[in-house]
This record gives sequence, structure tokens and C-alpha cells, in this order.
Amino acid sequence: MANFEFLSADYPLLYSLANTAELYLYSDPNSCLIKLGQLAENVVAEIFKIEQIDEPFENTAANRIAVLKKEGLIPYKIDTMLYTLRTLRNKAVHEEYASVEKAKLLLEMGYKLCIWFIRSYRNHDFTPSQFTLPVDIQHPAEHERLSAERKIREQEAIITKLQTALEKTRRQNNEHRKKTVVKISHIDYSARAHQAEEAAKKTELTEAETRLIIDEQLRQVGWEADSIKIRQSKGIQPERSRNVAIAEWKTDSTVSKNGYADYALFCGWSMVGIIEAKKRNIDISSVIDYQCRDYAKNIRQVDTHYAIGT
Repeated sequence: MANFEFLSADYPLLYSLANTAELYLYSDPNSCLIKLGQLAENVVAEIFKIEQIDEPFENTAANRIAVLKKEGLIPYKIDTMLYTLRTLRNKAVHEEYASVEKAKLLLEMGYKLCIWFIRSYRNHDFTPSQFTLPVDIQHPAEHERLSAERKIREQEAIITKLQTALEKTRRQNNEHRKKTVVKISHIDYSARAHQAEEAAKKTELTEAETRLIIDEQLRQVGWEADSIKIRQSKGIQPERSRNVAIAEWKTDSTVSKNGYADYALFCGWSMVGIIEAKKRNIDISSVIDYQCRDYAKNIRQVDTHYAIGT
């Protein structure tokens, strides 16, 4: 597995976290999601260290990202990736959530996040190798299984050592800040922000990765959403007292995609909205006026009892 090898020389902690996530992918997807969340957190920590930015008083992951966003150092696309990695990591920690399919998507998302980081802070013209999904090591010969477990233990030891050193440095910095009063002048990060944005433009997310991000955004505002499991083709239907976003909802529209809307929103048995996801550089108003409107006007006869209007 050489997906993250480009991190090994200069960023051993990032490499260890990413490599361990790969090793856990099939055998322990819960731990894989946790490691990927830690990977995202430590990418943010590296940016703080490089830019010599003081960590916020309430030093949470969300607040650290907010500080970098304020300085223009985290473009929108990267922010959505960090948010998705962080929220699914929290779900894995607090709910013991595990999904090989989600872990596969987040592993590649973590890979793209690290490439963005390298292009922003190390090599603007960095050309990565093609991402390759790790081979399932659950059912090989016994010696291969033991070898994988040994690698995991080795990576865990490296991670623990590096995280201990990083935490020690953070504590020392915080103590220094408490004892020292400094008049701070604002630093102009515009050049770096421009480079971060340019690197983000080179970061192309797959449709599946984008759906994962949208799922998290929908859940944040109260919808049940999971475009892998909650989709019409899997027999999912509206239910009383559930606010659910059902993916790939079939309509009689002929404008595109065989009439499948990306999501249909249901409050109980009432269809209250259609969502069509597009890239940011698409004319959204035309999508609403043309594609979404046509989906809404062409609800299938079999589904008309759900529609509150067209």
C-alpha cells in the first residue's frame, strides 16, 4: 500500500495515521474512520504549526478550522471534506459506527486532503500517483494476516510517540502564551490563501464522495440521509413521523438521468422538496428553473399521494 508514501519523509505522523487507516479498512472500519478523523485533525495542526498561528482559547477541532477559515487558509471544498471526516469520526467514537463502504470513500477523501495540503505547503506542482483501494486482507493466508496485524501495531506505536511529542509541544506553547503578553499585528495570509484555493481547484471529488458530504450536510439540519442505504432502489419509502431524504427518487421527467432526482425530501408522507446537486461552477438558477422544476412537475402517478404540489 503506497497511497500515502509521499507523506512519510516530511510528515511521519500523517503518514502513520493514514497508513494505519488503510490497514484497518476491512478488518476494523470503525478504527479506520477514527484514524481518518485524526488524520484530518493533524493536517489542521500542521497548518497551525507552519503558519505559527496561536490555537484558539477553546481549542476544539471546529474552532481550529474556524480560525483557518477566517484567514482564508481553508477553501470551501476543503472545509466540506474536513467537516465530513470529523463528523464521521465522531460518530465512530461515540456511536461505535462502522461501515466499510463509508470508510472506502473517506480513505480516498483523506488521500485528496493530504494532496491538497502538500500542494499548498510543500510542492505546488506535486503530481500524485493514482489512488488505489487497498486489497481486502481479511481472508488471505494466515501469515499475511499476522503480518498485517504486526504492521498495525508498529504504526500504532509510532502514532502514540508522535502524538505525545505534539501534545507536549502544545502544552509548552500554551504555558508560554499564558506567561507572555504580546501585541499581535495581523498577518497577511493572502498569498497562502491564494495557493490553498488553487490547490483546492485541482482537488476533484467523485460523485460518491460528494454525496457523502451532502448526506452530512442534510443530517446537520435535521434530515435522515444516507445515499448508500436510504435510496428508493433499496425499497426505502416515506414513513410517518420521519424527516427523510431519499436518494435517487424516480420521476417521469425526461430532462436527464432517466428522471432520477438526487434526493426527495419527505416530512412523514409528504414530499416537500427535490434536491439536485451540482458543481459550484454550474449555473444553479438554471438547474432550479429547468431540472428541479421538471422533476417536481413530473412526479410518477404511483407517487402522487406523497406530493403536496408540483
